[in-house]
Amino acid sequence: MTEATTERFESDAEFLRALPITTFSSSGKLQLADGRLSFTTGLRHRVLFDVPVNELHSVARSAVTGLHLWHGSTRYRLSVGSPVYIPGVGAAAAEAVTGLPLDLRGRFEMDRANRATADNWLSLLQPHQTTAPAGVRVRRPWPTWAIWVTVVGVTLALVGVITAIALLAG
Repeated sequence: MTEATTERFESDAEFLRALPITTFSSSGKLQLADGRLSFTTGLRHRVLFDVPVNELHSVARSAVTGLHLWHGSTRYRLSVGSPVYIPGVGAAAAEAVTGLPLDLRGRFEMDRANRATADNWLSLLQPHQTTAPAGVRVRRPWPTWAIWVTVVGVTLALVGVITAIALLAG
């Protein structure tokens, strides 16, 4: 085991639950301070986990901005950075009125910033990770293609249900 870390770092994050999509996630803050890693929700300020960083194992990247880490037999899946890009209200209104193409520069800049945040988290956590406890089965993170298949599948299922309800009601 390594010594407790003295590094401090904090960022916005999404705590992913059953499915790795935002419908099933909690927004909040991921914080590394005083040798502990914690996640606190933004809405109710509820602490979902607070664990010693030197007890984490199997820290890995998940998709583009995700973290997949384990504490004992408990798996935590997080997506770090800001999940949405909100352009200036004036620019959005102008685009709506003029019909000009959407300027994606801000979105791309935010994606780069989110990837950098994920890289920072990995560089802070991986040196302190330990080996998995005996008997713990560590599942690897979902590959990016599996996440996209899930998102598309859930979207198609929802569209199908809404269409069926509309056809039955009409």
